Amino acid sequence: LTDAAEHDDLLHAYCPDEGLPELVEALKAKVTSENGLGGEDGGEVEIIVTSGANQAYVNCVLTLLSEGDKCVVFRPYYFNHVMAVQMTRGEDSLPVGCCG
Repeated sequence: LTDAAEHDDLLHAYCPDEGLPELVEALKAKVTSENGLGGEDGGEVEIIVTSGANQAYVNCVLTLLSEGDKCVVFRPYYFNHVMAVQMTRGEDSLPVGCCG
């Protein structure tokens, strides 16, 4: 383990934002061959591997919401969901609705 730690740069740095290239390529091959996504008729499959649900949620907020868009978060919600929208789109973009 210590020998690997000395010689493997991935153990000392963050991986690319999209995820480890080997894992991303393996997942692309899997969803293309086993799930019929992408390929000749469907175009290239795009995959991002995140380190957790919070990163995935922020990626979705950044991808789906444009400047000036509003986002509704219904209760009960995880506080990081509200913070992600406020951080990326501002306080005015987030009315919080109730359920029930």
